[in-house]
Amino acid sequence: MDHGLYFTKGQFGLVYYSDVDWASTIEDRSSTTGYYVYLGPNPIAWCSKKQENTNYCSLGNCVFEMLWIKQLLTEIDVLVTQLSIM
Repeated sequence: MDHGLYFTKGQFGLVYYSDVDWASTIEDRSSTTGYYVYLGPNPIAWCSKKQENTNYCSLGNCVFEMLWIKQLLTEIDVLVTQLSIM
């Protein structure tokens, strides 16, 4: 196998960061939402998008990604030691 992922050693805690930039685009008054997901010190997922309705979209996207990653890690027998949403 020629490809793989390298992870820094440490605890496998899942940490989620989510943020919204409210109506910062002057042209169309849309907002930018985004999130990052870390497994220990390693970034494993991220997203940034421009959208109109940001109140619940950013948090909803982050929670959806969180549940999917947690289920995936459970299926491959990775023990998650901590779960944080910030």
